[in-house]
Amino acid sequence: MDGVLCDLLLISRNKGGLHLFTICQGGAGEEFLEYSNEAAQKIIRSLVKDGGCTEKFYVTSHVVSGNNTELALPNNGYPPSYDLNTHRKKLNKVLKALVIILAKVPNSSLSNKMGVSIINLLTKEQFELVYNQIEINRELWINGVAGTGKTLVAIEFMKTLRRREKLDRNEILCVCENEGITQRIT
Repeated sequence: MDGVLCDLLLISRNKGGLHLFTICQGGAGEEFLEYSNEAAQKIIRSLVKDGGCTEKFYVTSHVVSGNNTELALPNNGYPPSYDLNTHRKKLNKVLKALVIILAKVPNSSLSNKMGVSIINLLTKEQFELVYNQIEINRELWINGVAGTGKTLVAIEFMKTLRRREKLDRNEILCVCENEGITQRIT
């Protein structure tokens, strides 16, 4: 939707549901609130239908101006049985459904045509590395032991750089020792 900068799906430690924040340019008009509510309902339906989630949970919707850095979570009034914080197994089932759904998005026509970016479950530190470093550098040296997320960080960095700088695939150099990972990246 024009004016929407991004949608951010969060799980709060003190409010036990999923929270969709629609970050938009300018004020939080009625059309943005309607968009966010519809998106939250689509997430719920997708988690149940496509992700196979059978748990009771909720997704609240919030609209935030792009100038506002506060993401306040109002008291939502959902019954305790919908709370994900006190029910760890329930949270894990919802997250599993979310992973199933997100795994389908990167290869979608929407992703390819619109430049939609899904962070492949990066940790907070990895996310900050990608999005802080890309403002400073066009190069990123990634080093670490197996299983620490080097490939995910590298792929997200290259996708973001390519999208922001409007680069072709052949304008990005990736040096990698593992042939399987090299094929996955290109």
